[in-house]
Amino acid sequence: MAGALLVGQFVVLYFPDASSVPGADLPVPFLDKLVHVGVFALPTWALLRVVRRPGVVVGAMLAQAAVSELVQEALLPGRGFEALDVVADVVGVGLGLVLAGHRPGRRGPRTPLLG
Repeated sequence: MAGALLVGQFVVLYFPDASSVPGADLPVPFLDKLVHVGVFALPTWALLRVVRRPGVVVGAMLAQAAVSELVQEALLPGRGFEALDVVADVVGVGLGLVLAGHRPGRRGPRTPLLG
């Protein structure tokens, strides 16, 4: 499952022209930010189910958040860097941690909210 979610994340983040993504033209305010939250929350949650090193998962996902925006700005026509996308990505990583049962400062067994 984690692999499929990562592939989906890459498609959403690195699709050359965001306007041709299905649903991109819906008149829903901040829909793209909600998509960013989900695109980072779900893979983070799934990876934490199989990788028992949360620091590695979080570090990789946060790096992906920054790198994806830089790649969109530099290499993808019709795409660009948006600071609020990075903020939404970071919120998604945090949500993925919570869903997987990770809490800051908490020790002991985890109880995932999902799965």
